[in-house]
Amino acid sequence: MPGPEATKRNLARSPWLATLACLIGLACNTATLAPTPTIPSPIPTTPAPTLVAVSTGATSGLATPSAQEPAAGICGGFDGLVVEFRIEPGIPYPRCAVVKPDQQLKITNATDGPLDIMIGTYSAHLEPGGEYMIDAPFGDYLAPGVHHLQVLPCCGPELVLEDASQ
Repeated sequence: MPGPEATKRNLARSPWLATLACLIGLACNTATLAPTPTIPSPIPTTPAPTLVAVSTGATSGLATPSAQEPAAGICGGFDGLVVEFRIEPGIPYPRCAVVKPDQQLKITNATDGPLDIMIGTYSAHLEPGGEYMIDAPFGDYLAPGVHHLQVLPCCGPELVLEDASQ
């Protein structure tokens, strides 16, 4: 086996061996270096959607309907000027009614406890057996469509206000 001096002489005479030795030395030195840490890029986020309120009656001051079709199914109509709802224990009677813009609302508390009712801009507190009448026609405070008579603590009916042109 040749000694270190013979190896140096052989490397000096052969450019190919010198290049090979350089590459091996470079590879050995690089392998001992720690890898360069990479910083992960942040996950791109999309901006939150902008919520836009859409209202069919906002410019006219009318309460906006919650839907165009009632959830209660088939709703009956009322003849006459006054549409009356009786709030029975656990359920309103009727559960749903189709009303006209010129009709008015009357609510009767047929439960044995007090009720708070709200529709459009109107609200009232009714004791057991109490009644509340809104003298304004539906068309003065509700836009056409489905509205819920909110009754607390339970169970208000739906009103489907017809368009005045119907």
